Amino acid sequence: MCAAIVLHAYDVGETDRLCVLLTQTHGKIVARVPGARQCKSRIGGATLPLHCIVVTLHATRSGWYMREARLVHACHTKQPLLLQQGVEMLMLLLQDEEPVPEIFALTEEFFDMCPASLVPFTAKLLHIMGVLPVNDEDERFKNLSSCGQDFVRYSARNESLHSIEERFPHDDPSLPIFCDVILREQLPRPLRSAAIASVMCSS
Repeated sequence: MCAAIVLHAYDVGETDRLCVLLTQTHGKIVARVPGARQCKSRIGGATLPLHCIVVTLHATRSGWYMREARLVHACHTKQPLLLQQGVEMLMLLLQDEEPVPEIFALTEEFFDMCPASLVPFTAKLLHIMGVLPVNDEDERFKNLSSCGQDFVRYSARNESLHSIEERFPHDDPSLPIFCDVILREQLPRPLRSAAIASVMCSS
């Protein structure tokens, strides 16, 4: 069995479900859950999006199958759009079946915290991926305020998302711009959830 986070889920066939999982041991995978939508399914409730679970997986020629799943906890947040942006970011940035234990641990903490801003999670994720600039030779880093530069360096040094969140200067407009610039360089397309959040905030 291994720890996993359900990033997304799709209904397929008459009773099955496809789950996009971030797992501790296999990285990001898609697993089919036979009979998950049957009324008597023992694992259907555990395989919903934003659930942290423990699963038994079986690899076949046609892909991954989930045999068992036990719910550890469900993420309940007052910031669903922010959380969805983080999930979409992971789905687009991570390669299939390339486990990165640091990213799994970061995502678990992100789900537990449900922070008020996406910047601390984004900065730490980009650092783990090796694409976060932290020196004055980088033009993007130079455009940050001095407070923003200190925060980025702190994000690169510290493992705990909670401690990074505590140091985040919410009144510094340069940091969201900085993260957005780097994300646009790494993502294959813009985040759809970010556009939705922008529309809802402006309405």
